Amino acid sequence: MDLELLSGPVALDLENPWPGLDYFDERASELFHGRDLEILQLLRRVAASPVTVLFGKSGLGKTSLLRAGLFPRLRTANYLPVYVRFDVAATGLSLIRQIQAGLFTELQAAGADYPAPDKEESLWAYLHRADLELWSAHNHRLTPVLVLDQFEELFTLGASNPEKVDQLRKELGDLMENYIPRKLAQQREPGGPRRALDLHAQRYRVIVSLREDFVAELEGSVWADAMPSLLQKQNRLPLRPMNPEQAFEAVYKTAPGLITEELAREIVMFVSVAPQPQAARMALRGETTALGTTTTFARAGSEIEPALLSLLCRELNEARKEAGKAVIDREIFEATKNTIISNYYRKSIADLPDTVGRFIEQELITQGPDQPAGQPSNSATGRKIRNAPDRTDARSADPFRTRKSGPARGRGRRT
Repeated sequence: MDLELLSGPVALDLENPWPGLDYFDERASELFHGRDLEILQLLRRVAASPVTVLFGKSGLGKTSLLRAGLFPRLRTANYLPVYVRFDVAATGLSLIRQIQAGLFTELQAAGADYPAPDKEESLWAYLHRADLELWSAHNHRLTPVLVLDQFEELFTLGASNPEKVDQLRKELGDLMENYIPRKLAQQREPGGPRRALDLHAQRYRVIVSLREDFVAELEGSVWADAMPSLLQKQNRLPLRPMNPEQAFEAVYKTAPGLITEELAREIVMFVSVAPQPQAARMALRGETTALGTTTTFARAGSEIEPALLSLLCRELNEARKEAGKAVIDREIFEATKNTIISNYYRKSIADLPDTVGRFIEQELITQGPDQPAGQPSNSATGRKIRNAPDRTDARSADPFRTRKSGPARGRGRRT
């Protein structure tokens, strides 16, 4: 389960500025704060290399970072972000055709001037047309950025459709590495399609975003051989939890009219000050904790998970609206802070059979190293999902490990 994508984007505005466990989309970019450094790091990688890999554990806000943080900055720099989340189970379009469809949807939505594709033209062939020019509505040349989010679903959901995933791996490898597709390389007839192509051009970018525990899958031989660029350290950006100052921006800068600076800092401290596994267990059971009793700001080394912080802020804001108040005050904070997570959990399963709650707590949530048996941990922090393979082996622990170099970036034929 990915905490960033439980139910899709919610409508956000100045009165409702936090999405909880949903994600910020591009329409809410002005409400998205706390990730300025990561946005800049992503922009630099996109500008420097055709391929960028963003990875981090669930709940850190990868989708929000891309859609609300990166996309507006890309557009300002005359890039065209094309968001793709593969529908692996789809019986219609192939996976590469899903990317192609996304490209033309975005071109049309942007009011761009672009040549129509031929009926049977591949994405590789279209993007390598010798005369390809994509122009924005403001008469600027556009560079497409193909953003492949939730890439780990190719390894999970894709396990039921391996042929489809295998085909994507080959075709995506050609795009990322600029290999000439085998079928195209075999077409030698005079006047054939190669005459209309620029085989050396790579006028597009690709971003792959996935959960950190699936990085090792990318480094498996079949993916590494097809896409050696995925292994390059300079192409990768690990997303980490927020530090206290980033978290403060995510609370206060998002809604300065709804909360005081002092209370915003206390909220950050509340989320960061206690060992999260213990706080999580107590919260899910509805027990009170000693959180929030310290008066100093969170220690410099504290780490805050954005999903948990956003959930807390959203539920505090809901309590504010129910109380008919203009701002989130200390009375609301003190009255609700220790029950927010357990209440949210109960509301989430209220309309479901009792057996569902028992299944979640007994089968999906496993005990951590310091957790007594039979005591579930909080759904927003540190839990393991039983049906998700544990990938904390040597490969995922050191995703930048040295390995034998793949084939040279290609201007020649794939073998």
